[in-house]
Amino acid sequence: MPEQLIAIVQDYGALGLAAILMASCVGLPIPSSLVMMALGSFIQHEDMDILPYFLIGFGGAVAGDQAGYMIGRLGSGLLEQGSGGPAWLATSLARAAAFQNHWSDLGIFLSRWLLSPLGPWVNLYSGLTHYSWVRFSLLVIAGEFVWVSVYLGLGMLFSSSVAALADILGSLTWFLLTGTVAIALGWKLVTTLRSKSNPDKVRS
Repeated sequence: MPEQLIAIVQDYGALGLAAILMASCVGLPIPSSLVMMALGSFIQHEDMDILPYFLIGFGGAVAGDQAGYMIGRLGSGLLEQGSGGPAWLATSLARAAAFQNHWSDLGIFLSRWLLSPLGPWVNLYSGLTHYSWVRFSLLVIAGEFVWVSVYLGLGMLFSSSVAALADILGSLTWFLLTGTVAIALGWKLVTTLRSKSNPDKVRS
């Protein structure tokens, strides 16, 4: 798949990149971070102009986040946060809920670049819960700016070993994601148990 995606960027330029990033942000299983690093490598080796790819890639990522948010917002009455839908949807939304309820605004920002596998589900969950659109937009703009800058920069800096770097970053991202979600779920469990064991204290 990465080779096919790179071919799309080579054939259609920055607009192809925007389409790939939009698709990734609405939940399609696309290795967009690897695409960005490979693009950074091409920019470094082939003396390509970085600005169009940066701006249109950034715009595509933000547009994809907005699309995911609107899908959740418009479909909240149907999905009911995953109930009645497929099990994988309910599971993904439950992870996004635990993560965002624990980290709030910071969670939306971090899910753009540090914990990007959660990003599409955080988008959907934000729409389902009618999270402030203005605040969501500001956070995803800031986060996607970091994401595009970091991965294009890594591709340019490590242009001769992009594949190896992608494997390392992929493993690290999933490790951080698993640990963060586990912490959020654990904190929620502890809070629930504490409230049940001390109802008078909670009411006061």
